[in-house]
Amino acid sequence: MFSSLYDDVVTNGVKNGYLSSQTNGSGFGIPYHAVETFIVEAPDYGHETTSEAMSYIVWMAAMHDVLATKGVISGSKGDLAKAWNTMEAM
Repeated sequence: MFSSLYDDVVTNGVKNGYLSSQTNGSGFGIPYHAVETFIVEAPDYGHETTSEAMSYIVWMAAMHDVLATKGVISGSKGDLAKAWNTMEAM
């Protein structure tokens, strides 16, 4: 289940509209709180991100690294560093 969610939000995030295509050299695109046409709970005027959206990306990256390190899922490690760089770039 985690891998499916990770693929939706991170791997295909730009395609799905959850992440900006501009990484500013950080690793991941800036997360949007919601897909532009689908506002869920917080306003997202002009794709302004929220700390909630950024902390979610960091959590997903950390979980991905832990699960990949333990061999529970396949995939590369180092996503936490990319997510942290994205947060610092913001």
